Amino acid sequence: MRSATSEAWRAFQEVNAASTATLGYLVALFCGVAVYVLRKYVRPAARPPFPPGPKPLPLLGNLLDMPLTSICVKYAEWGKQYGDVVHVEVLGQHVIILNSYKAATELVHQRGTIYSSRPQVPMIHDSRLMDMQWTFVLKPYGPAWKRQRRLFTQHLNPTHTATFHDLQTESAYELVNSVLDDPESFEVHLRHAIGRVILGVAYGLRLQPTEDPYVTLAEKMTRLVGEGMEPKFLVNVLSFMKYIPEWMPGAGFQKLAADARKTTQELLDTPLEATKREIASGSTAPSFVRNALNEITDDSDPELLQDIKDVAGSMYAAGTDLTLSMIHQLFAVFAVFPNVQRRAQEELDRILGGPDFPSFRLPTISDRPNLPYIEALLKESIRWTPGTGFGTPRLSTEEDVYRGWRIPKGSIIISNSWGILRDENVYPDAYVFKPERFLPNETNPVQPDPLAAFGFGRRTCPGKHLAESSLFIEIACLLACFDFSPPKDEDGNEVDLNYVFQPGSGFVLRAPPFSVTIRPRSKIIERVVREAFNG
Repeated sequence: MRSATSEAWRAFQEVNAASTATLGYLVALFCGVAVYVLRKYVRPAARPPFPPGPKPLPLLGNLLDMPLTSICVKYAEWGKQYGDVVHVEVLGQHVIILNSYKAATELVHQRGTIYSSRPQVPMIHDSRLMDMQWTFVLKPYGPAWKRQRRLFTQHLNPTHTATFHDLQTESAYELVNSVLDDPESFEVHLRHAIGRVILGVAYGLRLQPTEDPYVTLAEKMTRLVGEGMEPKFLVNVLSFMKYIPEWMPGAGFQKLAADARKTTQELLDTPLEATKREIASGSTAPSFVRNALNEITDDSDPELLQDIKDVAGSMYAAGTDLTLSMIHQLFAVFAVFPNVQRRAQEELDRILGGPDFPSFRLPTISDRPNLPYIEALLKESIRWTPGTGFGTPRLSTEEDVYRGWRIPKGSIIISNSWGILRDENVYPDAYVFKPERFLPNETNPVQPDPLAAFGFGRRTCPGKHLAESSLFIEIACLLACFDFSPPKDEDGNEVDLNYVFQPGSGFVLRAPPFSVTIRPRSKIIERVVREAFNG
């Protein structure tokens, strides 16, 4: 009986094992067939493609395609070749280049919650390197940036900056007097005039007549930051290099970074302490720092004093070179485009009196509504030289899709200001200096203001109105007082100055060295300039 039972149980186990094995084979077969069917007939939704751009290489991506000189020009060429939205990838980092108002507005402005931050570049931001986290121009989008931006606009909005019109006018009068004394050093005079306005607005301080230490410090900081922004430092790709000591071969970037850190402390502390001493001694000169310090109370945010220092330093460091780049080239423009100079002077003469009129006077900012061609010339000068060729890069903080193209989270977004402002679809004859493009015309519509020069969206330059009023009075004074013409070579032939208009390699669009012949328009103008400066 037991043996029969054992036999039956053994037979049952064998049948059960066979059934289990068969079931396993059937399940495996079903899964295999299902996977085949799914792969062949049911494909998952593909991710959108990247925007068009130059073909990348394995691993390197487009590293070898990236320009080191005339960067904004190359970006514009890619825009013509691939379209207004271009994608490149450098060692895994996605870069999106925008070459039209439409793309920049629809992305950077209309989708500001995604595109308002800044990429954190090791060379610029790392505390072991240049440590530029303090400037709100380069801060990531967040509470600290919002707090400092609000502080700036609270004290330097268009209404408040009207209190600095006298300072801007006095600076312009000093500029034309200096050019009258020494026309060959016009760039030095420009730098001094612009520095005087920025230092006065930020701190309420006055400059020394020549070689002012504050201007020298600001120039040095701007140069260091501009160099740090250039795409040439391997530490931005291999971040471990920040630990390489300064004395090792190939660590030249460490010397630049150390110099920047030292200069930063001087720039933030020296003018601020000077302003405090001026206030303590009874000075009443208005300034951003003075107005902001007056609002500090026992209940104020403990970070407010540091914010005041950082915002003032940002104005002081960034403002001089950017404003200078916009007006410096105009000296060559006036010489290369004499019709522009002539038409501007005709308008000024109608308002101020001609150069031979005893009643001639210098312009003021209150003349601005009555000088539409000068206003148009101001706009064209900003379009012509927008300060920075490709703007300060943004960072996409979320995955996005635009026009069916994928923009990965963490992409660097570049609004190519120079290329946007030379888009022939928006600005016909874009490579000709034509202020009339911004004037009402019976045959052609007025072209858009050159807003791309000041950025887009939430990070548009908050000092735009301050820069424009300074540029206006300087341009008006220069053209009212002087005639500009090309210099002549040894054979008496006029030098071709068109080379001045080619963008260089730096972050700021600085013109190369050039000279121009500058002559006062009359003896009456010379007398009026001297009286205005001395009176």
